Amino acid sequence: ICINEIHNNFSWDPLEAVKHILNELKDNGNGGESRVSETESTPRSRFITRMIPIQATCFVSLEDIGKTARLLSDKFILPLISEKERVSFEVTFKRRNCSKVRREEVISAVAKVVGELGSQGKNEKSTEFTVDLTNPDFTIMIEIWKTVCGMSVVRNCKSFRRFNLFKNKEQTHNKEQNEKS
Repeated sequence: ICINEIHNNFSWDPLEAVKHILNELKDNGNGGESRVSETESTPRSRFITRMIPIQATCFVSLEDIGKTARLLSDKFILPLISEKERVSFEVTFKRRNCSKVRREEVISAVAKVVGELGSQGKNEKSTEFTVDLTNPDFTIMIEIWKTVCGMSVVRNCKSFRRFNLFKNKEQTHNKEQNEKS
């Protein structure tokens, strides 16, 4: 398993980098700096369509995916357990050029890991985990490319519009137009 973020304790978090760029888009793409024209709102990330934050990687096998999900869960989900008695989650799965694992198997393996966390919280009560596909507390994103699996745990993932920069910019522009009218 290759998990740079967890094993090497790097302070850089890819999720924070993506959030920074999305916040830049919300600030009209200029990062708070004034531009030549007020109507020009091209962000510094204008050549990027979508950014997918990957917090951990592993090889595409159910065993490695389960281990990686466990490590990410310990780091990012266990703190949530102490906050709530009921935590909702969803697992998103995207596969490209890989037929080694099936979607249902991967989602089941990851959901099993999350379900096992319920009795490991910091409080005396066990936490109940429920699947919520419309408004989850956190999302476990799984991206598979050929032989590599990338995984992330994201809180409030729906607000990022699947990390599509154009959709986020469009949403910000529509809000501005609605406020003006």
